[in-house]
Amino acid sequence: MEATAPGRFTAGLGGAHGPRPLATLNAYLDEVDVPVERRVLAALGPRMLKLAAARSAGAYPFLTSAAYAAEARKILGPDKLLAVSHLVVVEPDADRARAIARNTISFFTNIRGYVASLKRQGFTDHDLTDLPNHMIDALAAWGTPADIKSKLTEHLAAGADHVAVNVITGETGPQPVDQWRTLAPVLLS
Repeated sequence: MEATAPGRFTAGLGGAHGPRPLATLNAYLDEVDVPVERRVLAALGPRMLKLAAARSAGAYPFLTSAAYAAEARKILGPDKLLAVSHLVVVEPDADRARAIARNTISFFTNIRGYVASLKRQGFTDHDLTDLPNHMIDALAAWGTPADIKSKLTEHLAAGADHVAVNVITGETGPQPVDQWRTLAPVLLS
């Protein structure tokens, strides 16, 4: 890839949610043939963020609030990449938008690493069970394109370098091309 498109390849590494995720990913980094400046880690916790700062170009966390971005920036330092991935629902109806986001978020409340991350972000066991509106609103941007841009900008203000837009529709199957087209003019302005 580097030979055909110099400077355009970055490997996102992570998903080590087993019994020893830090050790597993650290050992993998010893073996992977990707330069440090061309890899980012899907870091959620402070120890994984420290590993990202030491052994990669930065971090690519998912299912985090803007407050998390501020804490992650402190741990990574000013020179490392922080590219958060944020759920987006292009839907102005609050009940429908939250239901779509709640359905997606509920899957992650059964994965140990995400549970720990959500608790570090201040969500309680009760929140993880009930998925209340305040939790959904912190973890997913929804509404009009302008509403969504405002929410995503909170991550940038908190220290993120980039925000990856993870559009969800509540449906499986085709990519959300229409939603991306609706968002693009507003997000790119």
